[in-house]
Amino acid sequence: MSYIGNTNTTQGFTPAIDYFSGNASTTAFTLSRPVASVAQVQAVVNNVAQNPSDAFTVSGNTITFTSAPSSGTNNIYVYYTSPITQVIAPGQGTVTTTSLASSTGTGAVVLATSPTLVTPVLGAASATSITVAAGAVGTPSITTVGDTNTGIFFPAADTIAFSEGGAEAMRIDSSANLQFNSGYGSVATAYGCRAWVNFNGTTSPITIRASGNVTSITDNSVGNYTVNFTTAMPDANYAATCAAGNIGGYNMTAYTLTTASVRLSVTYESAGYFDTDIAQVAIFR
Repeated sequence: MSYIGNTNTTQGFTPAIDYFSGNASTTAFTLSRPVASVAQVQAVVNNVAQNPSDAFTVSGNTITFTSAPSSGTNNIYVYYTSPITQVIAPGQGTVTTTSLASSTGTGAVVLATSPTLVTPVLGAASATSITVAAGAVGTPSITTVGDTNTGIFFPAADTIAFSEGGAEAMRIDSSANLQFNSGYGSVATAYGCRAWVNFNGTTSPITIRASGNVTSITDNSVGNYTVNFTTAMPDANYAATCAAGNIGGYNMTAYTLTTASVRLSVTYESAGYFDTDIAQVAIFR
């Protein structure tokens, strides 16, 4: 497996003591190993243990005393209480595509041909991105180990496509058209139902049994209704399909189409306008 940063190391604690000679003016001394906090060392000056909360601080390989220790030969000693801290901080531009690429092991990072890691590096607080090859339907650029003909590829500018088993299953283009292969024989644009409703036109108020993108039904008169949309249509050039009644003889017509609603009329054989207990409407655009 590839590592981002330093390669894992097995650490074991080796006791060590650093000795320093004070001169009554120097406050900072260089340690033989880096430490992350004062909890990893114990400092002693003139055989007196120093309080880590206020007598000294540490930063990397430097220990700094609040007051300069008095003069003396090896009158300052620091002993270590925990293993060395391994700092994982890869430099800018040092995480290469070779470092990231791997094809073995669970959790491996696998990138397609010629990926580019964009500045700043992964993990930074600001915006980051990974650029991959466009790929193809049989070799998508974003895939998984063991199933390389299933995944995501980019067949054209501003277009995302999905393949399954080496065949294109769906794509989304720059016009936000959803395209998929579901009985068409090839990937084609799918035209969604923008609104639908099933209602009882004989009750007052009218009862909506179930609906989508329909906020209400207006009862204009006998056999005449207005279906009001929750979200308006982009224009009035949609197709309204409708049906009424549970036996023959009913006729429902959509005759006034606006972006906000569609108006319907229901007739029954020679009886003229007629309220129906079963009315179904679907809007496609």
